Amino acid sequence: YESRRREIGLSDTALTLPAAGHKLALDASTPGSFAYLVFDASGQQLARLDYTVAGEANLSARLEKNAELQIALSKKDYAPGEEIEFQVTAPYTGAGLITVERDKVYAWKWFSADTTASTQRITLPAEGLEGNAYVSVSFVRDPGSAEIYTSPLSYGVAPFSINVDARRSKVDVALPTRVKPGETASFRYKASRPSKIVLFAVDEGILQVARYTSP
Repeated sequence: YESRRREIGLSDTALTLPAAGHKLALDASTPGSFAYLVFDASGQQLARLDYTVAGEANLSARLEKNAELQIALSKKDYAPGEEIEFQVTAPYTGAGLITVERDKVYAWKWFSADTTASTQRITLPAEGLEGNAYVSVSFVRDPGSAEIYTSPLSYGVAPFSINVDARRSKVDVALPTRVKPGETASFRYKASRPSKIVLFAVDEGILQVARYTSP
């Protein structure tokens, strides 16, 4: 079997866009994956806004027979020791194992869910894990589940990054606004820790050709 997304229209509303813009309040009353679509009078799609609502619910017919597991993290970057919160959408109810992995397993946690969509949490280790890592979920179908023709094991993986402020040096550079040809330019810098710093002077025209913008 191959899983394919199936979209169901929920409501249609006329939209008038004022010159100052339009503020849209997202409907978060029901867990699941939703989207707002904007069309013009001829039916041409002009914009699309996708979002996910986390919560406990039975989301039937959201996943097909290959028993894939959907994981939606609350954000993409976490700090060491922080708790990761994420939404798990499975094709059936059951129990599973959550692991935080990179070159090995750094944290693990068992959980059970009596709904097909649930919110789970796991805490990152305070030390020993930096850079990028993955949340992996292995989920086993409840023996009493009615989904007897679906694979009893489903799994999913979601990547995330770990804040590396402990390895980052903050550098501030003060420079003159204008330097005439033949003059010596003086620069001052300040770093949050002892560092080796390289200063580059680059022609502004080259940056404009490359469409470079300062961070």
